[in-house]
Amino acid sequence: MGCPHFRIEKNPTQLPVRTLLRAAGLRLASGQAAALMFGEPVLSVTELTQNSIGEQTEQGRILNENGLTKKTPLWYYVLKESEVRENGNKLGAVGSHIVAETIHAALRCDPRSYWSQPDHENYPPIWEFPERPRRIYGLSELFRLASRL
Repeated sequence: MGCPHFRIEKNPTQLPVRTLLRAAGLRLASGQAAALMFGEPVLSVTELTQNSIGEQTEQGRILNENGLTKKTPLWYYVLKESEVRENGNKLGAVGSHIVAETIHAALRCDPRSYWSQPDHENYPPIWEFPERPRRIYGLSELFRLASRL
């Protein structure tokens, strides 16, 4: 099955442009604004515009030409932060904050989630694992235990 949008199928490079336009239309925060809001160090212009050997990238040229080195689109900033700070192996701090905040908001808004239970502040929930039920005190513990299943 092909791409459902005929214009993108004919010219796949339109998808990033549409993503940028949608983000601008929704007035999403820039990567730098998100970093500052999360209390994280902001990527430098050099980090945003150059590759690991100090050459300006095509994306960096576009950022420079369009005045986006101080207000970088969030999705690009998150990808570049991962590349620069984590060698592309995992999300950087801003991307991680966004994922964590999204999960937290989903839990807070779900009437059946742990956070919505009247006694949620008294203790963490009990999770059913094959060997025995356990209280989980953090996401890292949950992920560690779940990876053994």
